[in-house]
Amino acid sequence: MADGPKFGDLLVSEDEAETELQALVNELEEIDENNLPALERWYDRSMDVIKSCFESQSVANYFYFNSGFNFTLIMGRGKRLNSANKKRASGIIKRIKRELRAKNNNHSDIDVLHVSSRKIFLVHGRDDAAREAVARVVSKLQLEPIILHEQPNKGATLIEKFEKHADVGFAIILLTPDDEGRVAGVGDFSFRARQNVILEMGYFIGRLGRDHVMVLRKGDIEIPSDIFGVVYEPLDDGGAWRFKLGKELQAAGYDVDLNKL
Repeated sequence: MADGPKFGDLLVSEDEAETELQALVNELEEIDENNLPALERWYDRSMDVIKSCFESQSVANYFYFNSGFNFTLIMGRGKRLNSANKKRASGIIKRIKRELRAKNNNHSDIDVLHVSSRKIFLVHGRDDAAREAVARVVSKLQLEPIILHEQPNKGATLIEKFEKHADVGFAIILLTPDDEGRVAGVGDFSFRARQNVILEMGYFIGRLGRDHVMVLRKGDIEIPSDIFGVVYEPLDDGGAWRFKLGKELQAAGYDVDLNKL
């Protein structure tokens, strides 16, 4: 992304930059969300740290516009600040750290959109009602749900179509009891998600990082045993999952208003 933040232009070593950024995350966790003076000091220090680590002003600008800590506006609104601002700021710092790790692993050219993108990819199985319910919530939050079968083919193969529309900043995975499976010849069958859903979940975990993927599971369904650190939430009839999804999006850096749910 030529016009995006230039995370690779470092003024310090990569290890030092990661250490400084993690220190900011740790410091923010210890600050009470209602302590505006402490939060403002943290914000000023964060800008200083980012400017001292990165040669390009574009990284500081990225933090400024996406972190939720524009204190000039906050103070003008009667000093309104809550945990959502903290989560957004922490999510942005973690995103910068992830970009550094991607650079270390020679993946800095992977086309991952930043949270300025409003597109959210929705991976789903055969449960149309669950898919539509989640898509409606995403739309209410003024984000754009990307559902693959609704996108035009334009002569592309299925995998080409998937890769084209996977340039998002967050993915929601719907695990619904569409299939049955078991260890060969052992025990009873249990409900499982479709194989394409598991494949696409792994794809987005690798592409976006675990903190930009949320899994919603419906009913008593088998969960992959080797995927840790991913948020799993039940797709409950009471609708609590809607607010948990909104909070995860906030933590990932999205500016969403939960009052719209």
